[in-house]
Amino acid sequence: MIYINCATQQDFVIKTLEADQGEIKYTFKEKKGIKLSFDVNTDNLDEAVKNAKAIVKATPIGTALYFQVTK
Repeated sequence: MIYINCATQQDFVIKTLEADQGEIKYTFKEKKGIKLSFDVNTDNLDEAVKNAKAIVKATPIGTALYFQVTK
C-alpha cells in the first residue's frame, strides 16, 4: 500500500492514478483527512511511489500541486 498526502484536488489524484494504464495498477482504498491510501499490484513499493509521483506530475496541474507520496 502507498499513501498520498494532498490537501487539494484529491478526486483528481484518485482518478488520475486509477485511470493509468501502466504496469503498476493503483486502487483507491480510503481517505483519512489529507491522506489517500492506494493498494498496488506490486511488491516493489519504492517503484510504485516513484511511478505515482511521475504520473501525477505529468498532468497539467501536477507541477503546481503540492503532494507527497510515501509507502
